[in-house]
Amino acid sequence: MILDSLLNSSSASYQTNSKYSLARTDEEGVTIFYLKPLEFMNLSGKAVAEIAKKTGFLRRIY
Repeated sequence: MILDSLLNSSSASYQTNSKYSLARTDEEGVTIFYLKPLEFMNLSGKAVAEIAKKTGFLRRIY
């Protein structure tokens, strides 16, 4: 997966719960959250909404 490739070169590790896996890194003073939803595609928006609410920010990469 793309996220796994991006995180291989960093010291970040995933924290996992039933809805998602989440990693956090700090790159040049910028905090980056990497989110991998673990539910079916039609339910993955719940995980994204939860993290967006906690962090106050959302940027999508397709």
